[in-house]
Amino acid sequence: MSSFAQGGLPSRYNVSYLNMAAGMPNNFADDIFQDSYGFVWISTHGGGLVRYDGFNFMNFGLGA
Repeated sequence: MSSFAQGGLPSRYNVSYLNMAAGMPNNFADDIFQDSYGFVWISTHGGGLVRYDGFNFMNFGLGA
């Protein structure tokens, strides 16, 4: 019997990079939190607070 670290999981998940190229104000995240509505809140290092809905970023912090 053989086992693989990746197994069949990679096809079950949608993975995206959240960085400046995708729309974040800074590439460095200090904290990440998902609320009960599904929004992902990201505290960026020097870029303020960002809300991500899975498609778009809304900047609530510095330089908003």
